[in-house]
Amino acid sequence: MTQEAAKDTLSRLLLAFKYLESAVPDLTLDSFKGFLVIALASWDKSSLRLPDVTKVSKVLDKSLSRGSRVVGTLSDPEGLALVESRSGLSGTRAESLVLTERGRDLISTFLEVLTKQHIDEIQVQSFEGLQDARNAAKEQKTDQQIYLKQTHYDKSTLTIIVGPKSDVMSEMIQNWCRDNLSEMPTMAPRGDQVSVSFATVSDAVYFKLRWCW
Repeated sequence: MTQEAAKDTLSRLLLAFKYLESAVPDLTLDSFKGFLVIALASWDKSSLRLPDVTKVSKVLDKSLSRGSRVVGTLSDPEGLALVESRSGLSGTRAESLVLTERGRDLISTFLEVLTKQHIDEIQVQSFEGLQDARNAAKEQKTDQQIYLKQTHYDKSTLTIIVGPKSDVMSEMIQNWCRDNLSEMPTMAPRGDQVSVSFATVSDAVYFKLRWCW
């Protein structure tokens, strides 16, 4: 990256955060990161599962109680009102999370300020869309989405322990790693789980965000 490109990137980032400060002055950095987790984890309209508090906590490496407070702040209808929750939609008792209309507008404008490009439509899943996606999957018999169980993550070595092994080592995840990460992670089977070590923090976070629940 050239000096000018770096300067321009930092300038646009500053403008984007100034926009956030003016649009939602009560939005803390932790809350914004939680908001981004929910936006990214629900980005695909064909997704058959929505993020929850556990997802937010794991990706941010926060305690469950801290993650719950972040989500509570984001979903307060009298406050930020950027996220909406509903129980019993993802096969568990946990509350599923989606962006509200205000949340979608916020992320759309933030991206436009950051990239200087118009965003036609934010393709995030909704409560209604979730049911439509599940019905479509049943009709097409293509419900083959994989969700890995994370049991441990070591930030110092960028290593995550996930399972089941058959899913971690599947062609779907192997191909995704090759296409989306900076380097192919090292995978070492450990019983019915796999120890996955990443080259960069961003690779580890992206993998956890996409595959781990």
